[in-house]
Amino acid sequence: MTSIRRKLILLIVLILGLWATFSVATYLGWIHGADHRDFYPWWAAARLHFFEGRDLYALDTTRQMQILLYGHPIALNLDQQAFHYPAQLLVLLFPLWFIGNVEVGAAIWSGLSVVFLLASLAILNRLSIRPRPVSVLVALLIWQYPLLMIFQVQITALPLISLAAAYWAYSRHKDGLAGISMSLALVKPELTLVPWAVLTGIALYNRRWRLPVFFIGTQAGLFLLSLVAAGWWLPGWIAAVSRYSSYAKSTWAPLTAWQISPLLAVGVLVGLGLVLSSLRHSPTALFAASIPLGLLTLPQTPFWNLTMLLIPLSLAWQGKGRWVVAFTWVLGWVLFPFPTTWQIQYLVFPLLALLALALANRDYSVSLVR
Repeated sequence: MTSIRRKLILLIVLILGLWATFSVATYLGWIHGADHRDFYPWWAAARLHFFEGRDLYALDTTRQMQILLYGHPIALNLDQQAFHYPAQLLVLLFPLWFIGNVEVGAAIWSGLSVVFLLASLAILNRLSIRPRPVSVLVALLIWQYPLLMIFQVQITALPLISLAAAYWAYSRHKDGLAGISMSLALVKPELTLVPWAVLTGIALYNRRWRLPVFFIGTQAGLFLLSLVAAGWWLPGWIAAVSRYSSYAKSTWAPLTAWQISPLLAVGVLVGLGLVLSSLRHSPTALFAASIPLGLLTLPQTPFWNLTMLLIPLSLAWQGKGRWVVAFTWVLGWVLFPFPTTWQIQYLVFPLLALLALALANRDYSVSLVR
């Protein structure tokens, strides 16, 4: 057995071991009796669709999901726990829908999310000029937003690792793999549309056509598979998203800044221009900056989506940028007891991540990547 094959087998065993460990810990620790985990409506809608032939996005399906999960319908003034993701999710998480116990399924996905977070930080560490201390990686992992994301059994870990893997592949001239990885990230478009546009723009500027070609091919394949799995689902999805926006909590950072002060909104806009201009010579810095830029420019739901800031904060841990990263981490925990400030957090933390990147890029004037 060659050394490379032996290392690959050991890596697979390690990943499976971590996945099993975290899944069991989740199942034993806190998953029982929880009625607000975000995995639950995915599981219920998928099973009702596959086993009873119901429309994923129909109001009657949502009512049946509520009865399946909670034993009764949810009041109309509360979050309806509807399925409002693109139907590609049925394809991407296909095996999970055949687990008959929702708590077991949620624990398995929660454990896999932790593995994705660890893998993302490992990938980002390889993108950095100097490896980060283990203490920094651990601190980023146990920041309040990743922990909340895991606790809620959110989907966010999938776009996070997909973006990290996409840029790592691009930086190693594996453009086909980068296009495939970027395509998987779009399962949560409000988090990944801006990074997708930036990385695609960088690739096109450098005439590296394989990335957009593989992206389009993967998207087409996932869409065709979703049609096989769910039929013509686009109108139902659009209607479900529209209904979701009527009762879900959401925020838009520019509006938050304007409501505080129009002068603040103008200052934020000018600051964004200056930061992005300072990063223009570093593709890695621009890609990292695209993540907080997306959080600032697109409407967002409650603050576990700030988990995506692990990418820019990890890459900004160098030079003067590390002090802003440390301050950002501490401030996150300071604001933890004040959940009503979550709209302001969506304005403040992406701006801090951009500042950290600008300061880090100044100390390493050529590029953040090797």
